[in-house]
Amino acid sequence: MIVFVCDRNSTLSPMAEAIGRHLAPNIEFQSAGAVQTSIHVRVHSTLRENQIPVFALTSKTMWSLDFENVQHVISLVSPEDTPKIPSRYKIRYWVLPDPTWDPKEEQEDSFRALYEELERRISNFLNSENIDI
Repeated sequence: MIVFVCDRNSTLSPMAEAIGRHLAPNIEFQSAGAVQTSIHVRVHSTLRENQIPVFALTSKTMWSLDFENVQHVISLVSPEDTPKIPSRYKIRYWVLPDPTWDPKEEQEDSFRALYEELERRISNFLNSENIDI
């Protein structure tokens, strides 16, 4: 399992989870945060715009994950904002800007840019780790 984490599990990590599932449907992807919130509406619209299913996407906390099958942990926020992860896991940090902090009139473009960056990074990661997609 590949787990994407962020602080609120509303934007960055849920989008990464959905993109990962789309790119490698035979791999289990999850996302989680320090707190459970709700998935930002622009995450849904950006994913739909790219023909990525959103039906199973929910906000989760770190404590709701079963870490038994986790192989990779990728944090999308700074180390200071990353939820506590069991120490046996090496965490990769892909610190990305949260588009919800941008002015409203820029958010649509910011969400698209986030999508493109996550798709690029996840594809590169899967290839570099020789993960069978």
